[in-house]
This record gives sequence, C-alpha cells and structure tokens, in this order.
Amino acid sequence: MGKESNLGPIDPILGGMSCAGIIEEFDTAMQDVVAEPKKSSVWTPIIGKYYPTFIGDCKKAITLADGMVKQWLIDNMFNGETDKVQMAENVLNTLSSHNKTLSHSRHIHADDLKKLGLKIIDLEGLDNRKIEDCKDLQDCVLTIHHTYMHTFSNSDAIKIVENHEGERMIMSRRNIQR
Repeated sequence: MGKESNLGPIDPILGGMSCAGIIEEFDTAMQDVVAEPKKSSVWTPIIGKYYPTFIGDCKKAITLADGMVKQWLIDNMFNGETDKVQMAENVLNTLSSHNKTLSHSRHIHADDLKKLGLKIIDLEGLDNRKIEDCKDLQDCVLTIHHTYMHTFSNSDAIKIVENHEGERMIMSRRNIQR
C-alpha cells in the first residue's frame, strides 16, 4: 500500500445501507416499542420500508462476508502462521464491526491495519528493478489510479477490469462492453 492508501470496513451493504446498521436500528426499535408502546408510531414508518426478508438477508450477508474474509485470511495472508485463526478473528472483530468502524465509508490507514496484524508492504522503497518501465512503483500505481479516476468522472464507466494481455471489460451505466 502507498502511504496515502487506506482500506475500508468490510461490513456488507444492502440497498445502499449497512447491514449491521439496519440490524442495530431494528433492535433499537424493538427495545423502544417494548419499553414504550407509544413509540411504535415513530418506528412503524421506518421499519415499514423494509421488505419482508430484509433483516434476515442482512444477517445472512454479514455471516457470508465474515466467513469469506476469515477463510481468505486463513488460507492466504495468514497461511503458515501457527495462530492464523486467531489472527483472522482479530482482523474481523475490527473491520467487520459497525460499532468499531462507525461508518462503512471510513478510511483505515495502513499503520492501523498493520496494528491489526494485516501483512502490508509499503510501496515506498520497494525494489523496482524488475519493472523496466517504472522507476518509482508508487508513482506508477498512483498514475494508474488517477487515470481510472479521471475515466470514471468523465465517462459512463462504473467498473473496469483489465488484464496483462490487453483484454478488458468495461461496465457502464448503460451496458457492458468487451
């Protein structure tokens, strides 16, 4: 990661809303209505916007996301570590916790991620001798990043995937181009 790079929380989003935030709000509504039934008039229009399986879908999305990320960490980043399960759980306990990250759009800096136990290599100072066209890897990565950001802000593109063979898939607001 570059020194200005960051990752965000890994809590799932449904319908543009945090699954953990939805469950938290629903639990609050239930507690409020049990404690003071008159509060149901405040909560009914809010909860009434949820489709019938929404809370269950949120719970399942959280279970799926946590399970996938935990397994990926165990099988990859923490592979070979004697305490890889505990290391993965430590990462999950923070990055998937809506209560700890407070917002899905939160930026978590590389230094904080390293403190969680993630194995992060800083772009600055990497040995770039194997990359003929790039004397400063961080500068090359940032150039590519800025090129994509410029493309996204000045076109209908919403997703671009390219490989080393020059093949690409561009998803736009209107269609997918190949």
